[in-house]
Amino acid sequence: MLRGQPQGIAPTHPTISLNLMALHLQTGPLPVFLYSYGKFIVWPKSAFYSVKAPFRLCVLGKNPFGEALNLAVANETVKGRKIAVRYTYLLKNTFDCNILYI
Repeated sequence: MLRGQPQGIAPTHPTISLNLMALHLQTGPLPVFLYSYGKFIVWPKSAFYSVKAPFRLCVLGKNPFGEALNLAVANETVKGRKIAVRYTYLLKNTFDCNILYI
């Protein structure tokens, strides 16, 4: 994990916001990577209960991210779907998760 100000890194890519860069420096890359994985997977229609269903990102057990995950996914989408984060301690509440962090 990077500490302090990275040298030679500038926000030149249009999809990288300064907020995401600041979040990365504070929490590490994991919150951003979690939802980004979903962008590289071909999801079958059966992965969602309806055409308007959100992309569901779930955390099972203790939340190690604080507000970082919520901040990382705010206003983000995966394959055109809004991202919904669910925190739970119960495995039965993960039935509709697209990505599950344990």
